[in-house]
Amino acid sequence: MDSLCCYKLVVGKKIIKCSQCKEEFENGYGYRMHWEQKHFYPYIRKNSFDFESAKRDKENGANS
Repeated sequence: MDSLCCYKLVVGKKIIKCSQCKEEFENGYGYRMHWEQKHFYPYIRKNSFDFESAKRDKENGANS
């Protein structure tokens, strides 16, 4: 019964923080979807990753 009590305390708390934009998430799935949509897919370019644009946007605070 104690483990059930502890589970209830964790549900609903944002325990994961995105290191690139500081947005917080309750679970890994939400974080993964956020990261792919905001910090990965926008920089995919024809069989490569646009590192320069990603770095520039992070420095300028874009994509948060």
